[in-house]
Order: sequence, then structure tokens, then C-alpha cells
Amino acid sequence: MTSLGITFRPALACQSFPQAASAVKSGLFASILPKLALADFPAKGFVFSEDRALDGLRREIVLAWNPRIASLRPGATRLLEQMQRHFHLGR
Repeated sequence: MTSLGITFRPALACQSFPQAASAVKSGLFASILPKLALADFPAKGFVFSEDRALDGLRREIVLAWNPRIASLRPGATRLLEQMQRHFHLGR
């Protein structure tokens, strides 16, 4: 934020980028969001600014799996098998 000349004063904590996007849409907050979120904003009324300093940030993706879900949703087991083939899943 400093490199863009913006004073950063955190005022809200969100658990996901859709929550942060909703806060921005309220007109009361600004947020750092992935470009994916741009599709949810109208062309007018919001400002998009990109800072290459964010390119180096990486975030681990975490999947929490409850084995009980397989009994509740028949397709869940197939999904888990596909994910195990395509991703390295720790335990």
C-alpha cells in the first residue's frame, strides 16, 4: 500500500475473498483481492490498482475432509479420489 501512496488502516477481518469483496461492494472498505474477483464488480464505481509487489505472495491451499461426508454425498468419494490423483495431499 505504501508503494502506491495509500495509507493502510485495517478495519475488518474476513475469512475469504468473497467476504472481502462484499465489504468493498458496501462502499465502506477497500481490499486486496485476486483478479478473479473483478468479474463481480461493475465497470463504474470501483477502482482497480495493480501492484507487482504482490506477485511474490504465495498461499497454501488447505482442504479439510470429514470422512462422514462420503456417507452423506455419494459423489464425494469420487471427488476425493480425483483430488488424490492430481494433488499431493498431506495428512
